[in-house]
Amino acid sequence: MSVKKAIFWRAMLAFGFVALIAAFILVKMLRIQVVEGQKWRAMADSLTTKFEDVAPNRGNIYSANGRLMATSLYTYDVHMDLHTDYLEELYNSNGLHKQLDTLSGQLSTLFRGVGEKTKATWYQELKMAYAANKRYFPIRNGVNNIQLQELKTFNLYKMGQFKGGLIVQQRTERKRPYQMLAKRTVGYVNDEKLVGLEGGFNNFLAGVKGYRLLQKVGNKDWIPIHDKNEIEPENGVDIYTTIDIFIQDFVEQSLEKQIVKTQADHGTAVVMEVATGKIKAIANLTLNKATNRCYEGWNYAVGESTHPGSTFKIAGLLALLDQNLMTLDDTIPTGNGIKEFYNLTMRDSKHGGHGTISLKRIIEVSSNIGIALALENNYKNREDEFSKFLSKMKLDQPINVPMIGEPNPTIKTKKGSDSWSGTTLAWMAHGYELTLTPLQTLMIFSAVANKGRMMQPYFVTKIGDRTKIIEEYDPQIRVANAFSEETALLATEALQGVIDNDGTAKNIYDPTMKLAAKTGTVVLRKPNEAKKYQASIAGFFPADQPKYACIVVINKPTTYGTSGAKVAGPVFKDIAQKLYSYDVNMLPAKYADHKQDI
Repeated sequence: MSVKKAIFWRAMLAFGFVALIAAFILVKMLRIQVVEGQKWRAMADSLTTKFEDVAPNRGNIYSANGRLMATSLYTYDVHMDLHTDYLEELYNSNGLHKQLDTLSGQLSTLFRGVGEKTKATWYQELKMAYAANKRYFPIRNGVNNIQLQELKTFNLYKMGQFKGGLIVQQRTERKRPYQMLAKRTVGYVNDEKLVGLEGGFNNFLAGVKGYRLLQKVGNKDWIPIHDKNEIEPENGVDIYTTIDIFIQDFVEQSLEKQIVKTQADHGTAVVMEVATGKIKAIANLTLNKATNRCYEGWNYAVGESTHPGSTFKIAGLLALLDQNLMTLDDTIPTGNGIKEFYNLTMRDSKHGGHGTISLKRIIEVSSNIGIALALENNYKNREDEFSKFLSKMKLDQPINVPMIGEPNPTIKTKKGSDSWSGTTLAWMAHGYELTLTPLQTLMIFSAVANKGRMMQPYFVTKIGDRTKIIEEYDPQIRVANAFSEETALLATEALQGVIDNDGTAKNIYDPTMKLAAKTGTVVLRKPNEAKKYQASIAGFFPADQPKYACIVVINKPTTYGTSGAKVAGPVFKDIAQKLYSYDVNMLPAKYADHKQDI
């Protein structure tokens, strides 16, 4: 083969190889464009764009008086894109200096005050941001609506995002106009917890998220592609509570005063409307001993389950009366105040004991031995009859309030129970070997006040807004006939004697008010710890025409006594006095003609 032919074939081979590679590249390009194009375009878009959630405006929470207890306010984070085409044109025409100088003066005037930037500082920062091609330069976070409207009138910002560079991102902040008032009951919602009414009614309050499309600029910054959201959020709806803001205020004040005075660990107080079950006030306070002030750290009324102590003697009284086992005048020999029940010793608070006293007097002086013997004598070998009576009042079931964290009550039954012993009935009689929350205990006293009808406690009357009501909540009967009306009237007589007849709560007697209540003092025992106490009182008023039931529980007081009468009693009395002043419908009949003058 000649040299010329050899060169020709080598050239053709090289050309064929290059053509083959070119064909391969062309086929690959076509495949990417036609077959895989959507996949790669989506991947590219995901690297430069993304959707951001836009939070809706959360629904409001109102008191029974129509006062705002929680609301959401819009706030705005403001940034500036200093790399728009318009700003580039200004720079090229030597007009950017003047515009930034004017804007700097406007910003320094709007955000004036101690520690704020001067006009010169604003100008220097904006000029440096332009030189660095900043597309997401922070102007101010947390701008309110009034400030935003003024910002939109500034020389550059009135041109909008794509010319003047104004970037506004909306968010909401939850505010409580009354700050700490009923804080734990109102509650909150965050990524980890749903608390109080905010948590219980979150599905209604939350609304529906919207979406906004963002574009990545630089390594970390994302700016909105459009002025408006791609999908607008749907705002949440409002809830209207049973809480009376004025009652709530003085209940909290009274409770805090006593917690501070007694240097207790924490306490709770609840006021409930007898006829409806509406919770008018619920205070839950913990003492910060460093500041000697209280804060709402836990909803003790709903979430803390403990031995109720002697306030539970009302349950034994109701069972004995309703099942016709005893009358108020029947007597029990309580002896010298010390009594052995199997292997345990029970004591009365009075040194030397009360001797032989009536069932009514047992309640008035809160004799542990008296109520224990009364139940032992009448329920011996049929202990579950007493448990069944408690079950009839649904004391063995949770209330199912619309808040997360309510524990189940513990009420023992003898049949099938490994924990029942020979002393269980006697100790249940005065509020041990069982657990209830304060709200669960309060229901018993409310039922006595309501003549045997136990109402379901509730916190919300309606859900909706000004245009429509989504749901309404009416009073619900929890137990129609927990016990007879006659039993309720006899129990009321005994509870009045606790205050009026030299009983354990004689210290809160007031001749201008008719009160009915039962005190309780629980020993809190922990291994290797000194004794601590839980002081409580529960009852209702006016005793002759009950309108409100109230419970006060104060845990671990360290000064001014430990008994329910001395520690919790003054709070109960103070709340009653203020309610008598606040609610003219509680005035005695002789003042009825003057109610309109008050």
